[in-house]
Parts: sequence; C-alpha cells; structure tokens
Amino acid sequence: MVKNLNIFRLFYRSYLRIIPSFSPSKYDNLIKKYGKENLILTHDCDYRIDGVQTLVEVEEANDVKSIFFLRPDAEYFARNIKYFQDLKRLGWTIGYHYSCYTKTRDENLALKLFKAQLSYMQRFFQIKCCRAHGDCLYPKDLAKEETNQAWWCRNKDILPYLKPYDPFLFNTYISDSGHKIKMLWQGSSPIMINFHSDWW
Repeated sequence: MVKNLNIFRLFYRSYLRIIPSFSPSKYDNLIKKYGKENLILTHDCDYRIDGVQTLVEVEEANDVKSIFFLRPDAEYFARNIKYFQDLKRLGWTIGYHYSCYTKTRDENLALKLFKAQLSYMQRFFQIKCCRAHGDCLYPKDLAKEETNQAWWCRNKDILPYLKPYDPFLFNTYISDSGHKIKMLWQGSSPIMINFHSDWW
C-alpha cells in the first residue's frame, strides 16, 4: 500500500491528463482504430480492493471511467458485489479476471472452471471483457491462460461477445506490476495503463 495517498492522487491525475476521451463503450472500436484517443485505463483486482476507492475518486474528479477486472474466487468478491454494481451503474465497467489453467493444470478442467466462474459473475454483472491473471508464482502459465482464452472467447457455448483484454493486444503497455510503475513495452497507440487495486 502507498503510504502517501495524496502523492499517488497527484501522480495518477497526471496520467489521466493524457487521456483525451475514454469510454468503455468504445471498446469494440478501439482495436480497429489506431488514433490518439485509444488509451484504455484498467485495474486488476487480484487479492484486495483497498485502492479501488482512491482510483475511483481520482477518475471521477477527472471525468474518466475505467475497467475493474474482478476475480470471482477472491475473498473480497462476494461481500463487495453491491459496491461494484453501484460503480457499474455510475459508468465503470466490470470485467472477469481469471487464472483457470494455473488452478487446474488441465485444459479441459480449466475450460469448465472458466465457464462456471463466468456464469457466476453473470448473475451480478453483464460481463463483456476478460483478462488472464498472471500469477507471479507461475509466470509460464500466463501464456497458457492467454492461448486458451483466445479460443475460449470464440466458443459459442461461452459468450459470443466476450472480448479478451490482455496487454499483448496493445502496442504500448504501462503497468505497476511488481509495485513499480513502468512501461513494459512501447509502440504506438492503442495504449493500456493498468494499475492494480491491491497496492494503492
């Protein structure tokens, strides 16, 4: 956790100033269009959601909205459903954050878990996007998660409109992975900034 939230608010606000316009509803066009406006703001909610309120506060003050990727098997999920439903009503987007292969180590079981968790989340939210969770204990599994996701999202038995939202889809990726904010790779737009809720 950041000790001085005021410093983080100033830092985060400086990032938001480079966003000309952002709306989660534009997602379908973002991958097709490559303009300056194609900057996506996301937050992985891995194990805790301590920082969500701070992130929302700064975004609201700057008139932008982001996507919160929630893990349905995390301890925070069940007791915070209403909170995130309220955020969704206010314009934020809720996505599905998963690590099915890492948990099962079996592609068939991973697909079953993916479907089951997605179905559970659909009881509370209209889920249109997903992202694989890269567990630091199993870094090689992330590639497997993303490979599986590519064909899972095309499976009509799951959801025909579920969109993968992983860093490799973006030319520039800025993240706070490892508790340090860094540009992991730099190209042109579209750009994705991802701050975890666990640390702020």
